[in-house]
Amino acid sequence: MRGGSVRFPKTPREGGQMLDPQLKIAARLDAGADLRTVEAELIEPADELSDDDRAALWLFAWSYLENRRAPAQAHEAAMVR
Repeated sequence: MRGGSVRFPKTPREGGQMLDPQLKIAARLDAGADLRTVEAELIEPADELSDDDRAALWLFAWSYLENRRAPAQAHEAAMVR
């Protein structure tokens, strides 16, 4: 992985089903959902997951948002200089 960024497909589907919970979360965040919405609608209702798995997904969602914000913040800082 170069540059420290992760890229996900725009439509992570196979046969109409999401391939992975992380891809589903990434797709919702890319569509504009906030962390609270993703947590309430995707992470908490996932009864098949352990508490540790839910915590890992929440951390993934948070870091995914932070990684999206970092380039925008860097660009804004460069424009101010």
